[in-house]
Amino acid sequence: MVDTKTIKKEKKEEIEKRKVNIARATDYGVIYSDTVRMSLSAYDFKLTFSVNETLPDNSVLITEMITVALTPQHVKDLVETLNQNIARYEREIMPLQINERHQAEFKQTIGNLVPVKK
Repeated sequence: MVDTKTIKKEKKEEIEKRKVNIARATDYGVIYSDTVRMSLSAYDFKLTFSVNETLPDNSVLITEMITVALTPQHVKDLVETLNQNIARYEREIMPLQINERHQAEFKQTIGNLVPVKK
């Protein structure tokens, strides 16, 4: 019978030996987003990143920049990684505060959202 610890150790060593290559797509870019809207299904989570802008008539324009679709497993791993990095940021740089008033106003704005026709 094969020892489970031996198998795990071999797999770990195999992963550590793997060479990782990173290439950027030709249309790679960086966007700024101050809003994220999430939708989900049994198969994926979709995160739509947007930018909010207050117009002169005091209405809000939300410009959707990109939607990223992820598997539920990937989202769970991403959340864990984000939490670890937020804790590190707060430990090494400064604590982060969530503005509850801003958050409530945003939720109200999204709740009243009417898509703009182009």
